[in-house]
Amino acid sequence: MKNIRREVDVVRDYLNQYTAGIVCNFIHGQPQKFDCFVCFNYNKFDHDFVKEMSCTLENKPYNLVMFIPGRDDLPGGSRYTMDAKLIKHRCRRLVVIVSRNFHNSAACDFHVKFCHALSPGARSKKIVPVLIEPDVLVPDILNHVGLCDYTKEDMRDWFWDRLSNAIKAPLHPEEC
Repeated sequence: MKNIRREVDVVRDYLNQYTAGIVCNFIHGQPQKFDCFVCFNYNKFDHDFVKEMSCTLENKPYNLVMFIPGRDDLPGGSRYTMDAKLIKHRCRRLVVIVSRNFHNSAACDFHVKFCHALSPGARSKKIVPVLIEPDVLVPDILNHVGLCDYTKEDMRDWFWDRLSNAIKAPLHPEEC
């Protein structure tokens, strides 16, 4: 009887999350956690980079679990509410794809400001900006954060390792 109740509870929780628009890949009865939430403008250039990033980082040797809006969320929920819950409770990092198109995205603006508000003064290193185009004006809110720079051809061999390590690194300085 206890097992049936537990299964009913898991299904109810799943449906509650499902209707909220959040993908629920339950692992051992818990909502799935993600290594990062990827924040990007939905234009072709940025989207192609995110596809390359997911193909690289979600497979061996990195095996990261990434939440990519449009791929991992479900239609129907309140978008910003759902994103805020994911960033705050289920994603360790916010990977911000910085390009010329970044400034044209209200969603990117919301994600970065919300994540920054979770840790004013960058006490936890939750935001990881990734520069994918040269000569782009980085938003003021990200000026204090070190960039992973995909634009430097001579550093490209190390780029994926650096980005993976930044995503996996401890969130708080005292964890080092």
